[in-house]
Amino acid sequence: MNIFKRTLDRTYRVADEIAKSIGLDRFGVGRTILRDHRKWKTGELEITSTWAAAIQPSFENESFLLFIQTGEQKAGTAADWPSVSLLNATVETSSKQLISLHRLDSPVKTVWPDQAFAAIPWASNDWHLTLDGTSYTFILESMPFIGSLIFANPENPALKRISRFLQEAAAESREHGILIPSKSQDFA
Repeated sequence: MNIFKRTLDRTYRVADEIAKSIGLDRFGVGRTILRDHRKWKTGELEITSTWAAAIQPSFENESFLLFIQTGEQKAGTAADWPSVSLLNATVETSSKQLISLHRLDSPVKTVWPDQAFAAIPWASNDWHLTLDGTSYTFILESMPFIGSLIFANPENPALKRISRFLQEAAAESREHGILIPSKSQDFA
């Protein structure tokens, strides 16, 4: 269980760093303060739901996704924020250094897989050996609920749909998102 805790902790740390790189104070739901490069408050907004995901292939760079959905309460520079944003940080696997950060406001191709999440076999005894491939970490926070899911090389149809959703979200944000200039950061 300890490896899963470390995986979740790292995903939370990276999500916090991604959030900070766009002016938020942290990853999570609730009221958040927007800050500029001097750390001065420039606005505030309410985040009603958010999720973070890590896509970690064995022999390629990692992708960390951060999805933010905001409520109606916005003040200062937050008034210009879209209701939905998707961020994608590509991280060099061995050095844990940020390679690129893309932001896509109002993603249209990425459709939330409700049926796949509903069909997750939570009490399954199915097991398959995972030697190489891709592991996925998914954390969801909304006002009423927090959940997490870790899986690798899915064979279950529901988990395959979730991995496809995460891969498509990463591809859409890289293809159509705006590259955000940022200093190299250690995402260990």
